[in-house]
Amino acid sequence: HLYDVRLNLDPDAVLNLNAPHAGQPNLIRAIGSMLNLGPGRYAPSYLADTGRAWLPTLRNTRFAGNPQADAMVADMLREHGVQGLRYLDSGSMAAARARGWTPAAGAPPAGSTYNYVLLPGLEHLAEITGRR
Repeated sequence: HLYDVRLNLDPDAVLNLNAPHAGQPNLIRAIGSMLNLGPGRYAPSYLADTGRAWLPTLRNTRFAGNPQADAMVADMLREHGVQGLRYLDSGSMAAARARGWTPAAGAPPAGSTYNYVLLPGLEHLAEITGRR
């Protein structure tokens, strides 16, 4: 089944996995600074300047070797005010790449759509409004 969902998120509290550090909302950039994240810090070079770099960076620098590392990263982000993550859906990513877009180029092409992930414990921010 498909569901229509309203996300009651603060747009400034959502980490955009496809955006460069400079393209993140102010709150996200501030959190990144507090956690010592951002361009060129600890991440593999292919992730160096996107929100996607935050997850392995936190996992590998703060919780390396801990089998609960992913949950601990989610807890840390939530405790700092991050409500969720967003990333281009596969169709938008393919269309953007076909046009030569990269995260370093800034915003993806107009009309791009996203998938969202709420951090654990914040499920109440999603409201099912219909079923198809």
